[in-house]
Amino acid sequence: MAYRYTNTDKWEKDSWFIDLTPVEKLLFIYLCETCDIAGFKEISYRKIKFDLGIDEDQIKGAMEGLSRGLKYSLDGSILFVRNFIKQQKNLPLKPENNAHIGIVRRLTENLDKFGFSEIGNYFFYDK
Repeated sequence: MAYRYTNTDKWEKDSWFIDLTPVEKLLFIYLCETCDIAGFKEISYRKIKFDLGIDEDQIKGAMEGLSRGLKYSLDGSILFVRNFIKQQKNLPLKPENNAHIGIVRRLTENLDKFGFSEIGNYFFYDK
């Protein structure tokens, strides 16, 4: 079982989070709690529907609402939760930190899937 940090200030001080709909908030928290240590999550609408009890149209609508905070792989099968690594207190990445080795490995393994040439590309917004 993975443990995750959460910033409770998001409910009162994070205007991006505050402006989300209830379904978007639920999906965002779900993605943060179920992604891997680098912030990657394979997209399975069937699994999300089962876990959250919402239909596929609601999921797709919520993902659109969260688009600023997510990056999709080129084929759309994987998403990357932007700022996840930062929120988990793992920036800056340090090669001597054992936890960071796994994060860097996952970022590197997924470069081609996202069309990136280096891991720094994950942290720049294209919107």
